[in-house]
Amino acid sequence: MKVCAKCGTWCDEDETVCLSCGSTELIYKCPKCSAVFDGDHCKLCGYTAKNVLSDKPSKQEVDKLLGKEKKHSTLPFILSLIGLITTFLFPLSIAGVILSIIELRKGNASKEIIASLAMGTVNILVFIIFCAVYGPFLMS
Repeated sequence: MKVCAKCGTWCDEDETVCLSCGSTELIYKCPKCSAVFDGDHCKLCGYTAKNVLSDKPSKQEVDKLLGKEKKHSTLPFILSLIGLITTFLFPLSIAGVILSIIELRKGNASKEIIASLAMGTVNILVFIIFCAVYGPFLMS
């Protein structure tokens, strides 16, 4: 809180002029211990003035308010899981791998995205090995 140096009236922290006497000599006075201090915080008890950097919202809070927070996509995981369960639907695994790579490029390296990338890759490799081993028998 601010206090007028001339008349001692308490003022809000965003005020620059005393509403009681009109003085511009406002000083910070700690509302907890009544110590007078310069700058951001009271050196006796650690109270922080309202309009300092510590009260500004964090980047995560700003991103959340602006709708820019990272959202986790479940589609790659679902596609890769279905592709893994039904091995012959490997195009779903390919789609899951592609979507996982896109999410990783966006900076979303959640466990779900990494798991879908691994599942999709395993399914594609199993399908390729299956085709290499049993393909000649199926063609004849």
